[in-house]
Amino acid sequence: MQNSLMSLREVLNKVHPLTDAEFSKLASFLFFKQVKPKEWLINENETEEHLYFVNEGMFRKYFRKDKEEVITAFYKEGEFMSSIISFITGGPSLHVIEATEASSVLGIEKKHLEELLVQMPSLGTTWRLLLTKMYADKEMNEYKRAKFSKRELFLNFYNEEQELIQRVPQKYLASYLQIAPETYCRLKHYRYSEAKKVLKAS
Repeated sequence: MQNSLMSLREVLNKVHPLTDAEFSKLASFLFFKQVKPKEWLINENETEEHLYFVNEGMFRKYFRKDKEEVITAFYKEGEFMSSIISFITGGPSLHVIEATEASSVLGIEKKHLEELLVQMPSLGTTWRLLLTKMYADKEMNEYKRAKFSKRELFLNFYNEEQELIQRVPQKYLASYLQIAPETYCRLKHYRYSEAKKVLKAS
């Protein structure tokens, strides 16, 4: 768990540094959990009571639409995740969070986080900045989906998210991009053919 705490502190230092005493107090409330592939951290209609930090592995966040699973986010090492609306409001979760590979997380219960936010104003600043980033990322994602065509979304994703492409099954990526698996394959071949043209011309 010590390495996990070091990773967490490195990430928090980039957001808003905590003193040694503050981080030690936060660490005393954290728990470590190993997660198997396809294991859920939260299911639809459950109440989210935890905030997680991904120590190792990959997770997907999705909701069910009839028999379809619609993926809205992926989380990897160094990222925070939660069914955030449920976490904040106490209402039922709209999403499932599931490991796509063997993973591990650090977690904190909502009631403990709320206690610490009262006791540690500096952590309150960190929490506000984390929430701001979560919502900024969400708004940017929504903007891209509204502005760009499916092909443009795919090409931008392929240029920017090579790690996800290497680690996440293709059917999940297609769902995230809101395209059919066959369309994903066709666009992937299109990208390769265009890249070959550029290489030949250079």
